[in-house]
Amino acid sequence: MIGRTAPRLCKRRTDAGLSPESGGALAACLLVLVIAVVLDRRPYRPGKRNYIPVMIIALAASLVLGRHLLTLLTAHPQ
Repeated sequence: MIGRTAPRLCKRRTDAGLSPESGGALAACLLVLVIAVVLDRRPYRPGKRNYIPVMIIALAASLVLGRHLLTLLTAHPQ
């Protein structure tokens, strides 16, 4: 059963155009989000940069890229 399913799954992934760029972009967005959260957790100093907008943008991009990768892996067109 597994021997017959694995080749079909691999073929669907290559047919869907799964590329390492999407995974790299998702990893970069998640890294930016983690760094922004860490920087925002420091004690307040007057005039320090506000990282909330960076977190919102990184989270939104991560959700979009995650959905994109999920559709590529399952080979369901959007």
